[in-house]
Amino acid sequence: MVFISASCTKDKTPIENMTESKAVLSVKNIFGQKGDVNIIHTPTSTNIKTMEINKDSVKVLSLSEFQKIFDDLKVDSNSSIPILVDSPKQLSKQPGSNKANAFVDVDGPKPAGLYRYSFQPQENGNSSYFSNMNISYNLDANGRIVGTPSIYFTGINLFSWQPAQSSLISFNSNILSSSFAITGSTTFGIQVGGFNIGWSSTITFYITINSDDQAETPIIVSAKS
Repeated sequence: MVFISASCTKDKTPIENMTESKAVLSVKNIFGQKGDVNIIHTPTSTNIKTMEINKDSVKVLSLSEFQKIFDDLKVDSNSSIPILVDSPKQLSKQPGSNKANAFVDVDGPKPAGLYRYSFQPQENGNSSYFSNMNISYNLDANGRIVGTPSIYFTGINLFSWQPAQSSLISFNSNILSSSFAITGSTTFGIQVGGFNIGWSSTITFYITINSDDQAETPIIVSAKS
Protein backbone atom coordinates (compact mmCIF):
# COMPACT_ATOMS: atom_id res chain seq x y z
CA MET A 1 0.00 0.00 0.00
CA VAL A 2 1.23 3.48 -0.81
CA PHE A 3 1.63 5.87 2.10
CA ILE A 4 1.39 9.56 1.32
CA SER A 5 2.36 11.97 4.06
CA ALA A 6 0.09 14.97 4.45
CA SER A 7 3.19 17.13 4.85
CA CYS A 8 4.79 16.12 1.55
CA THR A 9 6.19 19.05 -0.41
CA LYS A 10 5.21 19.61 -4.01
CA ASP A 11 7.63 19.18 -6.90
CA LYS A 12 9.79 22.27 -7.11
CA THR A 13 9.89 22.90 -10.85
CA PRO A 14 10.47 26.63 -11.46
CA ILE A 15 7.17 28.14 -12.56
CA GLU A 16 8.90 30.50 -15.00
CA ASN A 17 10.38 27.51 -16.85
CA MET A 18 7.16 25.50 -17.02
CA THR A 19 4.38 26.13 -19.52
CA GLU A 20 0.97 24.47 -19.45
CA SER A 21 2.03 22.22 -22.32
CA LYS A 22 5.20 21.12 -20.53
CA ALA A 23 3.27 20.49 -17.31
CA VAL A 24 0.82 18.28 -19.19
CA LEU A 25 3.67 16.47 -20.95
CA SER A 26 5.40 15.71 -17.63
CA VAL A 27 2.27 13.87 -16.49
CA LYS A 28 1.80 12.11 -19.84
CA ASN A 29 5.35 10.79 -19.54
CA ILE A 30 4.17 8.76 -16.54
CA PHE A 31 1.06 7.08 -17.95
CA GLY A 32 1.83 7.07 -21.69
CA GLN A 33 -1.34 6.50 -23.74
CA LYS A 34 -3.51 5.43 -20.81
CA GLY A 35 -6.24 7.77 -19.64
CA ASP A 36 -6.63 11.46 -20.42
CA VAL A 37 -4.90 14.54 -19.06
CA ASN A 38 -6.05 18.15 -18.92
CA ILE A 39 -5.48 21.35 -17.00
CA ILE A 40 -7.81 21.65 -14.00
CA HIS A 41 -9.80 24.80 -14.58
CA THR A 42 -8.05 28.07 -13.71
CA PRO A 43 -8.76 31.59 -15.02
CA THR A 44 -5.50 31.52 -17.02
CA SER A 45 -6.10 28.17 -18.73
CA THR A 46 -6.97 29.23 -22.25
CA ASN A 47 -4.96 27.08 -24.64
CA ILE A 48 -5.64 23.62 -23.28
CA LYS A 49 -8.91 21.82 -22.56
CA THR A 50 -9.80 22.13 -18.86
CA MET A 51 -11.71 20.01 -16.36
CA GLU A 52 -13.27 20.56 -12.96
CA ILE A 53 -12.33 18.82 -9.71
CA ASN A 54 -13.32 19.59 -6.12
CA LYS A 55 -9.95 20.15 -4.50
CA ASP A 56 -11.60 20.52 -1.08
CA SER A 57 -12.53 16.83 -1.06
CA VAL A 58 -9.77 15.35 -3.23
CA LYS A 59 -6.08 15.52 -2.28
CA VAL A 60 -3.92 17.16 -4.95
CA LEU A 61 -0.75 15.10 -5.44
CA SER A 62 2.76 16.05 -6.39
CA LEU A 63 4.17 14.56 -9.58
CA SER A 64 6.27 12.05 -7.60
CA GLU A 65 3.26 11.06 -5.48
CA PHE A 66 1.20 10.47 -8.61
CA GLN A 67 4.01 8.32 -10.03
CA LYS A 68 3.82 6.05 -6.98
CA ILE A 69 0.02 5.89 -7.15
CA PHE A 70 -0.01 5.12 -10.88
CA ASP A 71 2.50 2.30 -10.45
CA ASP A 72 0.33 0.71 -7.76
CA LEU A 73 -2.86 1.09 -9.78
CA LYS A 74 -1.56 -1.76 -11.94
CA VAL A 75 -1.72 -4.14 -8.97
CA ASP A 76 -5.07 -5.46 -7.73
CA SER A 77 -5.67 -7.23 -4.44
CA ASN A 78 -7.14 -10.74 -4.29
CA SER A 79 -9.00 -10.10 -1.06
CA SER A 80 -12.71 -10.86 -1.25
CA ILE A 81 -14.07 -10.24 2.27
CA PRO A 82 -16.43 -7.27 2.44
CA ILE A 83 -17.73 -5.62 5.59
CA LEU A 84 -21.52 -5.43 5.90
CA VAL A 85 -22.25 -1.95 7.23
CA ASP A 86 -25.99 -1.45 6.77
CA SER A 87 -28.81 -4.00 6.53
CA PRO A 88 -32.49 -4.27 7.46
CA LYS A 89 -31.70 -6.79 10.20
CA GLN A 90 -29.30 -7.01 13.14
CA LEU A 91 -25.96 -8.54 12.13
CA SER A 92 -24.68 -11.73 13.70
CA LYS A 93 -20.88 -11.87 13.87
CA GLN A 94 -18.67 -14.67 15.07
CA PRO A 95 -16.69 -13.65 18.17
CA GLY A 96 -13.29 -12.25 17.24
CA SER A 97 -14.15 -12.01 13.54
CA ASN A 98 -14.60 -8.95 11.34
CA LYS A 99 -16.54 -10.97 8.81
CA ALA A 100 -20.22 -10.20 8.72
CA ASN A 101 -21.82 -13.61 8.84
CA ALA A 102 -25.15 -12.71 7.78
CA PHE A 103 -28.30 -13.73 9.42
CA VAL A 104 -29.67 -16.50 11.58
CA ASP A 105 -32.58 -17.44 9.34
CA VAL A 106 -33.56 -20.59 7.49
CA ASP A 107 -32.35 -21.06 3.94
CA GLY A 108 -33.71 -18.47 1.54
CA PRO A 109 -33.05 -14.87 0.52
CA LYS A 110 -31.92 -12.20 2.94
CA PRO A 111 -34.65 -9.90 4.26
CA ALA A 112 -35.85 -7.21 1.86
CA GLY A 113 -34.37 -3.76 2.34
CA LEU A 114 -31.26 -1.62 1.93
CA TYR A 115 -27.77 -3.16 2.17
CA ARG A 116 -24.36 -1.49 2.15
CA TYR A 117 -21.05 -3.31 1.95
CA SER A 118 -17.68 -1.63 2.38
CA PHE A 119 -14.32 -2.69 0.91
CA GLN A 120 -11.20 -1.36 2.57
CA PRO A 121 -8.47 0.24 0.41
CA GLN A 122 -6.85 -1.93 -2.27
CA GLU A 123 -9.40 -4.72 -2.02
CA ASN A 124 -11.23 -5.95 -5.09
CA GLY A 125 -10.46 -3.07 -7.40
CA ASN A 126 -10.62 -0.39 -4.69
CA SER A 127 -7.50 1.63 -5.46
CA SER A 128 -8.45 4.62 -3.34
CA TYR A 129 -5.72 3.83 -0.77
CA PHE A 130 -7.12 5.89 2.10
CA SER A 131 -10.89 5.60 1.58
CA ASN A 132 -13.43 2.80 1.66
CA MET A 133 -15.36 1.76 -1.43
CA ASN A 134 -19.05 1.33 -0.60
CA ILE A 135 -21.63 -0.60 -2.60
CA SER A 136 -25.29 -0.14 -1.71
CA TYR A 137 -28.40 -1.78 -3.12
CA ASN A 138 -31.98 -2.75 -2.28
CA LEU A 139 -33.36 -6.30 -2.22
CA ASP A 140 -36.96 -7.37 -2.63
CA ALA A 141 -38.54 -10.31 -0.79
CA ASN A 142 -37.29 -12.72 -3.48
CA GLY A 143 -33.65 -11.69 -3.16
CA ARG A 144 -33.72 -9.69 -6.40
CA ILE A 145 -32.05 -6.28 -6.58
CA VAL A 146 -34.55 -3.48 -7.16
CA GLY A 147 -33.66 0.01 -8.30
CA THR A 148 -30.12 1.01 -9.25
CA PRO A 149 -27.13 -0.09 -7.11
CA SER A 150 -24.50 2.54 -6.38
CA ILE A 151 -20.76 2.78 -5.71
CA TYR A 152 -19.31 5.63 -3.68
CA PHE A 153 -16.20 6.32 -1.59
CA THR A 154 -15.86 7.54 2.00
CA GLY A 155 -12.73 8.74 3.76
CA ILE A 156 -9.72 10.60 2.37
CA ASN A 157 -10.00 10.47 -1.41
CA LEU A 158 -7.05 10.69 -3.77
CA PHE A 159 -9.39 10.90 -6.74
CA SER A 160 -12.88 12.01 -7.67
CA TRP A 161 -15.35 9.36 -8.81
CA GLN A 162 -18.17 10.08 -11.22
CA PRO A 163 -20.42 7.12 -12.14
CA ALA A 164 -21.63 7.26 -15.72
CA GLN A 165 -23.36 4.01 -16.64
CA SER A 166 -24.85 0.92 -14.99
CA SER A 167 -25.52 -2.31 -16.84
CA LEU A 168 -28.68 -4.37 -16.68
CA ILE A 169 -28.79 -6.67 -13.66
CA SER A 170 -28.67 -10.39 -14.44
CA PHE A 171 -30.51 -12.38 -11.73
CA ASN A 172 -30.25 -16.16 -11.26
CA SER A 173 -33.18 -17.19 -9.06
CA ASN A 174 -31.80 -20.71 -8.58
CA ILE A 175 -28.75 -19.51 -6.68
CA LEU A 176 -30.06 -16.03 -5.73
CA SER A 177 -27.16 -14.36 -7.55
CA SER A 178 -27.16 -10.96 -9.26
CA SER A 179 -24.43 -9.70 -11.59
CA PHE A 180 -23.98 -6.21 -13.03
CA ALA A 181 -21.34 -3.60 -13.86
CA ILE A 182 -20.95 0.08 -13.02
CA THR A 183 -18.69 2.25 -15.19
CA GLY A 184 -17.44 5.69 -14.23
CA SER A 185 -14.55 8.10 -14.40
CA THR A 186 -11.78 8.63 -11.85
CA THR A 187 -9.81 11.88 -11.85
CA PHE A 188 -6.57 12.53 -9.96
CA GLY A 189 -5.30 16.05 -9.29
CA ILE A 190 -1.55 16.58 -9.79
CA GLN A 191 0.35 19.79 -9.02
CA VAL A 192 3.39 20.39 -11.21
CA GLY A 193 5.19 23.56 -12.26
CA GLY A 194 2.60 25.78 -10.63
CA PHE A 195 -0.27 24.14 -12.56
CA ASN A 196 -2.96 21.76 -11.37
CA ILE A 197 -3.21 18.87 -13.84
CA GLY A 198 -6.09 16.40 -13.93
CA TRP A 199 -5.52 12.79 -15.06
CA SER A 200 -8.70 10.83 -15.63
CA SER A 201 -9.38 7.24 -16.59
CA THR A 202 -12.51 5.17 -17.10
CA ILE A 203 -12.94 2.28 -14.70
CA THR A 204 -15.57 -0.48 -14.65
CA PHE A 205 -16.51 -2.38 -11.50
CA TYR A 206 -17.91 -5.87 -12.06
CA ILE A 207 -20.11 -6.93 -9.15
CA THR A 208 -21.70 -10.22 -8.18
CA ILE A 209 -24.06 -10.29 -5.21
CA ASN A 210 -25.35 -13.48 -3.60
CA SER A 211 -28.50 -12.74 -1.63
CA ASP A 212 -28.78 -16.23 -0.14
CA ASP A 213 -29.13 -15.86 3.62
CA GLN A 214 -26.37 -18.41 4.21
CA ALA A 215 -23.94 -17.23 1.52
CA GLU A 216 -20.31 -17.34 2.69
CA THR A 217 -19.26 -14.83 0.03
CA PRO A 218 -22.14 -12.36 -0.27
CA ILE A 219 -20.46 -9.95 -2.66
CA ILE A 220 -17.47 -10.03 -5.02
CA VAL A 221 -16.07 -7.04 -6.88
CA SER A 222 -13.38 -6.77 -9.54
CA ALA A 223 -12.26 -3.77 -11.54
CA LYS A 224 -10.90 -3.04 -14.99
CA SER A 225 -9.60 0.28 -16.28
